[in-house]
Amino acid sequence: MRDIDKKKWRRVISALKREFPAQRPVKVRTSRLKNAEASTVTGPTGSTIYISSALNFSAAFDALAHEYSHVLDSHERFDDHDSQHGETWGVWYSRVYRAMLRVVEDKQW
Repeated sequence: MRDIDKKKWRRVISALKREFPAQRPVKVRTSRLKNAEASTVTGPTGSTIYISSALNFSAAFDALAHEYSHVLDSHERFDDHDSQHGETWGVWYSRVYRAMLRVVEDKQW
């Protein structure tokens, strides 16, 4: 990923997993994605979040918060766009984003 301190990025991911453990394992990978900034693949053994390697830190941060919120939203439906971003997803997104900000704003970087 462009302009991203990998140690800082891993610290954000570790803190996120610690504060919001998912029911099944979650992996976060960077990859060259076509037509997307991020995506999540969920299967019987867990979820993998793919973040575009072309993103800068700010965009990757936002994409991770968005996708991790989907993983945590146990009421997520995939039948249409609105149901994927419903009230429970919004609550998760708010919690996840604030937790990630706390890590980034920590002066111990």
